[in-house]
Amino acid sequence: MKAKKNLIVLCAVFAALTSITNAAFILEESFESPVITPDKQDGFLKSYYSSNDPGTYFGSWLIVSGSIEVANDTYSSSTFDAYDGHQRIALNGDEPGRIGIELATTVDQEYEVEFYIYKDFDVTVGFAANSGDNFLASKTSSAGGDSWQKVTWNFTAQGTSTWLFFEGDANTEATGPSLDMVTVEPVPEPATVMIFALGGIGMLSMRRHK
Repeated sequence: MKAKKNLIVLCAVFAALTSITNAAFILEESFESPVITPDKQDGFLKSYYSSNDPGTYFGSWLIVSGSIEVANDTYSSSTFDAYDGHQRIALNGDEPGRIGIELATTVDQEYEVEFYIYKDFDVTVGFAANSGDNFLASKTSSAGGDSWQKVTWNFTAQGTSTWLFFEGDANTEATGPSLDMVTVEPVPEPATVMIFALGGIGMLSMRRHK
């Protein structure tokens, strides 16, 4: 009976730790909405979004500078498939593009950004307080070839509102990096995880001495 109770306690502690270490995403985006319906070009559906029209958005993403393409791989002649779903962002239209999204954040909280990129061109991820500000911190990565590669990057929020950006470096629409499946989640404080772990050990110890 005692072993059964200890097992229940261990399961409860494990569930609590899992909940902490798998905090809810504050962003989970694979660019599936809105579904694009432009003319068919270059073997797949493609749409252009440009910062030349101030305030241009694709979904919740602001086109901060340059231009981007949104590609839909529903058609079998698509050059390559999106990583998740059917749509992906090509971070260049007729010039390098930068997109950004505003997130609700907690001051001094660390966040982990995870995303997937394709093609051997640079993609820069960065954050700032406002859409027109310079990056407070950033990271530049390349997929290194014709396959989707996962990239992770952490930043610490400076305010209750944070802009997250992605930027490509290709100069022509015929080439350039693609972006898909972006997630952002808070990183749990080590002290919080330790408190729950110690609490579980304490509960087991108390049960052994009863």
